[in-house]
Amino acid sequence: MINKTKIFIILFLSILIIFAICKPNVELTFNEKDLSPVRMGSNKNYIAFACNVDWGTEYIQSILDIFRNHNVKITFFVSGRWAKNNPEILKEIYSNGHEIGNHGYGHRMHSKINFEENYQEINNTHNIVKKHYWNRHDLLCSTFR
Repeated sequence: MINKTKIFIILFLSILIIFAICKPNVELTFNEKDLSPVRMGSNKNYIAFACNVDWGTEYIQSILDIFRNHNVKITFFVSGRWAKNNPEILKEIYSNGHEIGNHGYGHRMHSKINFEENYQEINNTHNIVKKHYWNRHDLLCSTFR
């Protein structure tokens, strides 16, 4: 059975290959002034890259180094429990110019919990991140497991 570390390494290497191929377009995209979501396709050659963070803290610094070296900015969707336990790393992610999104507090499957529990998951994470670093924190990536 393949463990989480091997899956992470394979996924990460695949993403690096994509960045190696698309690098000029990625840099151009983040230098544009008017970026907006693409919902119906586009004739531009760029990608949006996000990383959900609930575990794997030991990999974050090397990921940030790679992104810094290639002038890549992404969205990190962090769980509240991770943000609460790793405020310095969260601060570094943000200070490196990456966007921070909400991944719920405890990495729970949002489709399996009620409205109040969903609200608490999202709001608790929002408050942890907002308290320490900044006001804008309005993106959500729910869990699918």
